Amino acid sequence: MKLADASRHDLPRGDHDHNPRDISLLALIREDLRTHDDNLLAPGFWAVCLHRLGNARMNVRVGALRAPLSAAYQAAFHGVIALWGIDLPYNVQVGRRLRIEHHGCLMIGARSIGDDVTIRHSVTIGLQQRGGSAFPVIGNRVEIGPGACIVGGIRVGDDAYIGPNTVVARHVPAGTALIGIPPRKVELEKLRAAAPAPNAASVGAPTPANAGIMNASAAPALSFVSPLPSSRVALPTADPTGTLAAPDGQASSTLPVTTLPSVRATSVESAASDRSDAHVGSATSISSIMPAVIVGAARS
Repeated sequence: MKLADASRHDLPRGDHDHNPRDISLLALIREDLRTHDDNLLAPGFWAVCLHRLGNARMNVRVGALRAPLSAAYQAAFHGVIALWGIDLPYNVQVGRRLRIEHHGCLMIGARSIGDDVTIRHSVTIGLQQRGGSAFPVIGNRVEIGPGACIVGGIRVGDDAYIGPNTVVARHVPAGTALIGIPPRKVELEKLRAAAPAPNAASVGAPTPANAGIMNASAAPALSFVSPLPSSRVALPTADPTGTLAAPDGQASSTLPVTTLPSVRATSVESAASDRSDAHVGSATSISSIMPAVIVGAARS
């Protein structure tokens, strides 16, 4: 597609059909469907299809005859925005095979968009500030990542790549890949090679990145039931925060528990010697530790 004049970045008035001239309307819509994987449920296809029809109605030169078509277009245009969040005005000059991947929060206000362009969700293309009149020009075979923002009277050259969440307010030379805020140039081939696609043999295999997680998931569950020392019975004190302080000489931990009434920790030699193999948990009833509580209270 021949792009708009690079010296002009104002939005076309929309009083002419700006669909590509080298293909018929029906063939253009069929091509757009193929571009969206022949998926009739793809919101991106319907947004582009409506854009084509909105331009085609301008071939009806009699205003009275075009009025009902314009009313239907306006209703459908706002319906696409409300339903899928794709704002693509008909007076944006769009080339062939535009692919809109992953709908939602899309504002496409470019002066012109070339052929074979891919735009992903949450992209903003438009004015740099309120009251401005300069819109971006997007070249051929440009890929725009999710969350990218392209504003002002700039030109994005052919085969450029705009990475996710990248803010672009200056001209982008052809074949340039930009990522980040502020945008920095990267070599696209190295960027793609840095994240190789996983294969079936390596799925689930431990790597330096996930070894700790996999080892943790494979380890047995930690048990917080431990035997009481033979010479000391440590009873919890009242704690309004619902935590337990670890006994002397043990690492502390914070656990959600229901604390017992306020009882001071005490040493009970005689009670502990009788129950040196006692455990705190479901196997020990409350009656097994109550004598220690009573003796400790009496000695205090």
